[in-house]
Amino acid sequence: MTKLSLEAVSAADMVMSPMLLAEISNPSFAPRVNPPILMSPMASSALVPSLASIEATDEPLMSSPPPIVISPMLPTWILAVAPANNTASPVICRPIEHGAAVVIHSLTKFIGGHGTVIGGCLVDGGNFDWTTNPKRQPLFNEPDPSYGGAVWGKVVPELTGANVAYAVRARVVLLRDLGSALAPDNAFGIIQGLETVALRMKQHCSNAEKVVDFLSEKADIVARFSGGNNAGHTVINDKGEFKLHLVPSGIFWPNIKVVIGNGTVVDPDGLLQEIDALTEAGIDLRGRLVVSDRAHIVMPYHRALDVLSEKAKGDNAIGTTGKGIGPAYTDKVARIGIRLGDLFQKELLASRLKEVLKYHNAIIENVYGSEPVSFEDILEKCNLWADRLKEYIGSVEHIVFDAITENKNVLIEGAQGALLDLDHGTYPYVTSSHPTIGGACTGLGILHDQIDVVLGVFKAYSTRVGSGPFVTELHGGVGDEIRNLANEFGTTTGRPRRVGWFDSVAARYSARVNGYTSLLLTRLDVLDGFDSIKICVGYEFEGKRINRLPGGQGFLQHCKPIYEEYSGWDKPTAGATSFRELPKQAVDYVMRLENLIGCPVDVISTGPKRHEAITRRSIL
Repeated sequence: MTKLSLEAVSAADMVMSPMLLAEISNPSFAPRVNPPILMSPMASSALVPSLASIEATDEPLMSSPPPIVISPMLPTWILAVAPANNTASPVICRPIEHGAAVVIHSLTKFIGGHGTVIGGCLVDGGNFDWTTNPKRQPLFNEPDPSYGGAVWGKVVPELTGANVAYAVRARVVLLRDLGSALAPDNAFGIIQGLETVALRMKQHCSNAEKVVDFLSEKADIVARFSGGNNAGHTVINDKGEFKLHLVPSGIFWPNIKVVIGNGTVVDPDGLLQEIDALTEAGIDLRGRLVVSDRAHIVMPYHRALDVLSEKAKGDNAIGTTGKGIGPAYTDKVARIGIRLGDLFQKELLASRLKEVLKYHNAIIENVYGSEPVSFEDILEKCNLWADRLKEYIGSVEHIVFDAITENKNVLIEGAQGALLDLDHGTYPYVTSSHPTIGGACTGLGILHDQIDVVLGVFKAYSTRVGSGPFVTELHGGVGDEIRNLANEFGTTTGRPRRVGWFDSVAARYSARVNGYTSLLLTRLDVLDGFDSIKICVGYEFEGKRINRLPGGQGFLQHCKPIYEEYSGWDKPTAGATSFRELPKQAVDYVMRLENLIGCPVDVISTGPKRHEAITRRSIL
């Protein structure tokens, strides 16, 4: 048992029990260091605080510290360190582990799970010193006359042993003054969902696991070629639950080597977290994980610029993950980026870093009015990264080339869809890299004729995260029903995905730019029970029919879908393992998609489990 130097305010009369709230911090989900204190607007204003010492162990559930339950109003001045998560569960979304101090979570979505009540919670990580900048944090550094002149930034750490002044003040001042407590009935409803969140989150995130796991078994190498840690997926196996954003899923097969190519941008802190979690779970990474020395580094100033830029755009924000991916690619194109191989050229690194930081700090200070990033701190980080990552950095392009030359199977794992491609997507609502097959060639250093199979993965309906044109989008009604049935919320961001009927125009375009040889159709079972189902077969623009995806954003925004309507099926497809088991209407639907896209649908997923799939033809 590890004794933490931490004491916290706990509630004597909590509406939500510590046992249930501790489920959120269950070590079985993700490793945590110093689990944060949880506060939520579930508490009665009559709650009486008391002091309680906290101990942490490696045991599940009750080893997690009891939460603090409060109800704050979030001041605007703390938004820089207080990410708002409106959809994802804290089981998945853990910004505190990436440096945030205060996080606002919705309890309405995954925690509740039923959508019948509204609630939220505030998580204080206890990792922020409120006395560092007294002028910027006056509420924590000036005497509070309503509490006998108490200075919250000083008295709370003295009494509790933790920097939770924000939590305590929100509980005893804002709740007292504003009374923003959750109704008991709503609290009861959220408790019902909380009791099952551990089970439900495992099922919500199984789709990506299933596809990659299905293919990885037959591969010798699994490779990432684009994007960064903005593409997340959850893997559940006999060793536990793992949330991966950089390391390819093939790492769980002991005989498979996984590589991260030069086309990616790598956040070393995020990569090390994944490495540590895998190593702790007994996954042997030695000689099996290689990251390209040509891959560019996502620096702390990239993350700062990403957040500040999105905030400055206001309603015109692109909808990035705030992880610094875009600014890192910008530096790459501008030829001022830092690559992983540069970490081992210390003198050259320090010189280049100083010049780059001078440029970026000028923007951070003068354009956005924020605090500059410390050169010394980043240089220290670079030295740490070099020491810890040296055994994992190598020449990925040579590894992949040699494997192909030796007739080994290389599975290239993409991230994000074709319409998010920087060139071929719905610009400017795109990612900063090339997730199409062309990006695989440049992102790994392989030739196009060395690729034998290109597998396109489509859902049986359409989705999109963030802003941008979406011709078949459904608002309310059927769209909400599909979203709730399929739990369509982003793994990385937690944002609700926009949902629409299948868009064959966009799918056909994706097939053309990627050269699909085979299709994998997922989530067919989500459409079970609908009276009718639609497929978009063309667009209408200014009274004329368009059968090809237009390039301009302005065109797409004014296009209307042209639908073919089909009867739904009354026999469930869920769990089917043979094409013959599907009802005729479902077969007709699949065959029509195949005809419209111009590529065979060889595999159909009918549920979250690995065996719940139909293989019509071998794809490997």
